Amino acid sequence: MLADGQAITMEQGMPLRAHYVVRCNSDWQVTQFDIDILGRLQADLHLCADGKGNWFFAEGEPIPDLAGCIDIDISISPFTNTLPIRRLQLAVDESKEILVAYVALPDMQVTPIRQRYTCLSNLPGERVYRYESLDSEFSTEITVDDDGLVINYPHLFEQLTVR
Repeated sequence: MLADGQAITMEQGMPLRAHYVVRCNSDWQVTQFDIDILGRLQADLHLCADGKGNWFFAEGEPIPDLAGCIDIDISISPFTNTLPIRRLQLAVDESKEILVAYVALPDMQVTPIRQRYTCLSNLPGERVYRYESLDSEFSTEITVDDDGLVINYPHLFEQLTVR
């Protein structure tokens, strides 16, 4: 699986445009992650993972702080919520705690954070998950389509329909 996306937003009062590529194996485990902040020199990050929670810089140097992280979470993209939703395949009322490599933009800091996903509804065309950041007080209900792509992430993201 390959996701190639671009996010445009305002961060700290300045426009931010980032291009990212996420590669996963057939079990939706991240194997490669690349992000570039467009228009800024030296604003790129390239990481590799083995899908088992071991992370490396592109040159092969291990990143022990990210040990145990299977997923990546980009602060400005709802797409990265799709990764654990697809990978976990939760039944209604089932929850799972995970450790993710969280990429905070624009500073490109990557830190492990604990999250919990709970499947609240599994209706065709409109599936609802509770997302909780276990390292903060943040919690919200995310609506996704049948492919796990975010339709609505309250106050942050909403899928636009092209007519």
